[in-house]
Amino acid sequence: MTNRERRLEGAGDSSEQGRFPALQGEPTSLPLEGFELLEIWLSGQVFLIAYGDSPAGTRASGLPLPPRTQIALGGAFEYRSSKGETHLLSGDERWVRLAPLLELQHARFTAARVGALGYLTLTFDNGSEIRAGPELDFESWTVSGPGNLDLFCLPGGPVAR
Repeated sequence: MTNRERRLEGAGDSSEQGRFPALQGEPTSLPLEGFELLEIWLSGQVFLIAYGDSPAGTRASGLPLPPRTQIALGGAFEYRSSKGETHLLSGDERWVRLAPLLELQHARFTAARVGALGYLTLTFDNGSEIRAGPELDFESWTVSGPGNLDLFCLPGGPVAR
């Protein structure tokens, strides 16, 4: 059995919540509301890069520097599209399998929450949602920014800063 198969094993759960339940532990909201998703990188992980509207500082040229966040999804995650279709994906998928994520271009975050046990939920203004949970053997997701916000899901589930 491959690593990907092990991570997605049980993903066919017939419960409404699928493999990744609603947040576990005390959920914490992240300050990403209104951030616009402008970049998606596929490189062994899925990187979601989003920018806020208000300046977070200035570049050397004097131009405003928008606040930025980068979310990396390295493990299995569930993507519910704006059409309500559920896709069980992983950061190491073939790119063609990750194509449904492209509908997120220019979507804005309406909520981003983290549960203490390692569950991350990202909600977008087009009705899409991403849910990621912990992996046993590696850090399954990270959130970097805005500012000095740095969170990552440790192997097995606790969230660290």
